[in-house]
Amino acid sequence: LTWFPNRYVAVDIGQQIVPLSLEGTISTSKVETIERTMFIVERSRATGLGDVRDIGVSANGTTPQGVEFHVGMFNETGESAGTIDANPQKSIIGRLVYHPLFFPYLSIGGSGGFEGGARLSRRERGGSEVEFRNPAVTLRAETMAARDGDLRRFGWYTLGAFRPTKELQFVGRFDSWDKDRTHETSLFDAYERQVSIGVSHLIDGTSAKIAFNIVRQTFPNVNNVTNGTFALIAFQGLW
Repeated sequence: LTWFPNRYVAVDIGQQIVPLSLEGTISTSKVETIERTMFIVERSRATGLGDVRDIGVSANGTTPQGVEFHVGMFNETGESAGTIDANPQKSIIGRLVYHPLFFPYLSIGGSGGFEGGARLSRRERGGSEVEFRNPAVTLRAETMAARDGDLRRFGWYTLGAFRPTKELQFVGRFDSWDKDRTHETSLFDAYERQVSIGVSHLIDGTSAKIAFNIVRQTFPNVNNVTNGTFALIAFQGLW
């Protein structure tokens, strides 16, 4: 359900994408790589830090001065989407972005969230974002830090994409993800880095896309884990 109290604000009620991180709010068809960044994709501990849904109410809009805002109250931070809320605490999550009117291809902002409660159920989120995007080039960087009880996590990435034509896109990304900042013993808690390069081709303009990525995965702080290189290929249809 969406209500428009005026031309600058829309109020959404119900299950929705929480306003956490820039890439977490981009539709799958617009993400430059096959997989989203690791702090969103990796969900072995708690939940992803973006691209998650929860039930709540949010206010969204853009001011004439170029300030984009999203703020809402949700049952949780995405880990209980589609289920009954397990506790009385609610999460406050928001994202604020400035689009300079004198430089329309640039955006600078951040997002964050908070859910109180006992020590083990307390959740905090905080991230930053900057993006330059025009029809030919995308340059983007984000950080995201999280606390889930005693668990501390931190991830960041930087990405560049080049579109020589409307149908063809080349992309490169460096991705860093520490899923547990207090331990470094195995894949379950190891610091991980990925370097991805890829190409995608839009078929028939915008109706379908074929993408190919090569990803180099390393775990620099764990000696008994083997690094790896793997290839991903995906076909995506749009309708």
